[in-house]
Amino acid sequence: IGITPFLAQLAHQPNRDAVLVYGLTSGAEIPFRDRLEAVHVVIVSPDQPAEMPAGWTWIESAVLTADVVIAAVPDLATRHAYISGPPAMVNALRPTLRRRAKKLHTDYFSGY
Repeated sequence: IGITPFLAQLAHQPNRDAVLVYGLTSGAEIPFRDRLEAVHVVIVSPDQPAEMPAGWTWIESAVLTADVVIAAVPDLATRHAYISGPPAMVNALRPTLRRRAKKLHTDYFSGY
């Protein structure tokens, strides 16, 4: 899934000032939750997760959009943004985040 490229980066620099905006189709299960507990995470899902670690937040949305990312990361203009996911999602987010983030990095995966 789209988060796997970032797990190693976050593990190697656990004190990094990072915000992970994590789009899920359901809040019922948060994959890799135990590996992300020390990271500032914003869950984006249609239903609220039952339990989240302290410091995590939730945004109700069925789809991860550029507007959701902008709302979740108010200082986006000072950050490098990394998008990973299916091509349709990356292509939808790219134009707006390219203009809003300090720098944008993308990664696709197909067969999703």
